[in-house]
Order: sequence, then structure tokens, then C-alpha cells
Amino acid sequence: PTNTPTDMPASGPTDTPVVPPANTPTPTATTTPQPQEPADMAPVSADALTEMAKDRVVQDADGSRRYEGQFYFEADATFHTRALRALSPNVQLIAEFPSYRDGIRLAAARVPEPELDSVIAALRRLPGIRSADKTVVFHIDMTPNDPLWYMQRADGLDLMDLERAWDVSTGRRSVRVAVVDTGLNKITSPEFILSVAPGYSPGSIPDTDTTDFNGHGTMVASIIGAMSNNGYMMAGIAPGATIVPVRVCNIFGECPAPVIADGLRWVSNQGDIQVVNMSFEVGDRIDDVKLQLDLLQQTQSVIVVASAGNCGILVGDCTTTDVGFPANYGEVIAVAGTTAWGTRDPSSSYGPTLDVAAPMCLPALTLIPVGGVTEFCGTSASTPVISGLAALFKSTQPLCACGDGTLYNNTARFLNAMKRGGFGDRVWNQE
Repeated sequence: PTNTPTDMPASGPTDTPVVPPANTPTPTATTTPQPQEPADMAPVSADALTEMAKDRVVQDADGSRRYEGQFYFEADATFHTRALRALSPNVQLIAEFPSYRDGIRLAAARVPEPELDSVIAALRRLPGIRSADKTVVFHIDMTPNDPLWYMQRADGLDLMDLERAWDVSTGRRSVRVAVVDTGLNKITSPEFILSVAPGYSPGSIPDTDTTDFNGHGTMVASIIGAMSNNGYMMAGIAPGATIVPVRVCNIFGECPAPVIADGLRWVSNQGDIQVVNMSFEVGDRIDDVKLQLDLLQQTQSVIVVASAGNCGILVGDCTTTDVGFPANYGEVIAVAGTTAWGTRDPSSSYGPTLDVAAPMCLPALTLIPVGGVTEFCGTSASTPVISGLAALFKSTQPLCACGDGTLYNNTARFLNAMKRGGFGDRVWNQE
């Protein structure tokens, strides 16, 4: 018998290596990924006040004013801002105030206005939320400290209750007002340091040179947008708006129709100008101007304002007392002039195409002396008052996406707003 151990394999020693088949993947250790908490939201801007002011101010039925689509909330340490994403995919965190009070932080956010009520209601039900509500806005009482404001009031602006309007808004830089005139001298006065944007001068080299050699455009612009409450000179009607000078008139105050037409073409092409001021009348070749006004009406949400004329008394070159062109065309707002007491100034044109009136003599900035002030009279001075009011209106009201007739609808809404506020009732067709 063979004495071979029974536990010994017949094939040979046990340490013979086993070679795996070719192309067999080497097994690796696998781990199950752990879910991660989504990150908290970060504010969209480091400047909370500037970011909040990007939303327009709206007024609710109870008279309170608030930022459109904005809300704020108080929360304890258990609440994470990432929970806001579950309420709306459109939510943005505007600001956080972590040191609001012990254990409680304050934050502000925004959603589209149609979602606001439902988001606030859902937020109030979340754990860790102490309170949530719409962001109400309070305004400082605005009475300018500009030394000539009391003269402006005495000249007729007191009838317009502007101080109450300024408690709501003094205008927004995003509202751009084209002053189609003789240009503007920004260096004339510190009143224009913040409010003037680059403009256009048809046929000039460069075409951005809008230097005013006449002074008329500078006076018009100062009534609309001179800096307010800076303790210097005068107060503009909409000091927070942006003035865009478009120089179409020469040193002699002559405004050729083709140049006006090209200036209006440039305005239309900008796409972001919301008010156009024209303190002049055109006598010939008006078809080119009509064409550009038609384009503004059809494609832009623009309020166009023009002077009625100074022919209430038939003297000099005046042959009719009727409102002149372009004020009498289409949906252009025709502006007559009043005395300081609110009656029609005898020299102001009038007629059935007249829309509204404003004071006809007001302080305005001059070129000579540099930074000086003069009494500026005529419907050229009345018109920028209404343009300034239009800029305030645009600063607080949404654009009307009305398709065809957009200009008509916005202009009509503006005129109706003035009439409801006490403006627009001094319109004269016969006297």
C-alpha cells in the first residue's frame, strides 16, 4: 500500500497561483455616496439698499407703499435659507441681517409679484419662521432746501403739490428723458453732476458732442432734472431721472426738420428712453418728423411732450392762436402756459388739441454767467414741467405692454393720472 496522505491534492502543491482569465476586471471596493445638504442661499448683491430699490414702488388699496414682489421674514437659528427654494424656483435672497436681535435674524427676498401672496403664506408655515410680510416702504418728507425752490413755488409750482409727489418718488435713474433741443452744458452747474447721460448730435463730429451754445436746452433740462435738496440753486421736477441731451437746434435757436427727424430716429433706436421733451415748433418739412413720431408711437412705450407755442396774441410772426406742430400731432402731449395763479397766460397758444398746462415763467440755469439762474418764460418752460411729471409717473408705474398703440395707452394713463391728482383741469379751448 502506498502511504500517501489523504489530505494532499493529487494535482500538486497548494501554493500554485491561479491566473484569472484575460480581460477580467479587477474588483475594486465600492462606497455608497452620502447625500449632501444643499447650500444656503447667498444675497444677490452686497449693497442691500441699492438692490431693494431696483424694484418699483407700488401702492396697495390701503394706501401703503411697498416694493413690488419683495418680502421680509424673521427666523431663528434652525431655519436655513435654502428652504426658500422649495417655495418658488424664482426666489432671490436680497439681504440678510444676522445681528437683528439675539437668536433672531432678519432677511429680505423677492419673487415675481403674482407669486408674492402664496409664497408669504407658505413661508409662515415653515418651522423656524417667526414672521413674514411684504416689504413696506417709508419715505422721508421731501421739501427741498434749494434756495430758489420758494421762487419756483411762487411762480406756480405750488399748485402742483410737488412736495407730496416727491414723498413717493423723485424719479429713478433708469427713467431716461430725452431733451431734444439746443444741447446741454453739464459743466455749467453742479446741478447736473449725477443726472446727465451721453446724448446725440446729428451731423456733429463726434456725434456725441451735445455742447449747448444757445442756452435754451440747458434751461429746459434744468427744469426737468436739476439736482434737488443739495442746498444749491433750484430743484428739478424729477431730479432722480436721467437727462439725455439730443442737440437738433443751432446757436441761433433754429431747428431744421431733417435734423429733428434724425434726432428722433436716434431716440427710437435707443430703446430705453421713456420721455421725450420738445420745447419748439416746426414750420416746414414736417413729414420726416411725423414719420419718426409714428415710429415712436408704434414701437416704443414713450411719452412725448411738446410746447403748444407762444401765439396766444397775434403779434410778430404769429398768424394763428392754435397749438403748433409737433404738439398738435397724434398722441403728443400739447402743453400750454399758465400764470402763477393758474390762469392761462395770454401769450400761450391754445385750442382743441391742447392737453394740459403748466407755469410759463420759472427759474432756470443759464450759460452766462456760468452757473447762473434766470427767469425762463414761454411754453418752452411749461413743457419740461410736464416732462418731469411724466418721468415721476414712469418711475412709479409699470410699462404698458399694449402692442399697437402703446404710446397712446401710456400717454392716456399719464394724463388720467394727472387729472385724478388735480392736474390737467386747466385746459382751455376757447380762451
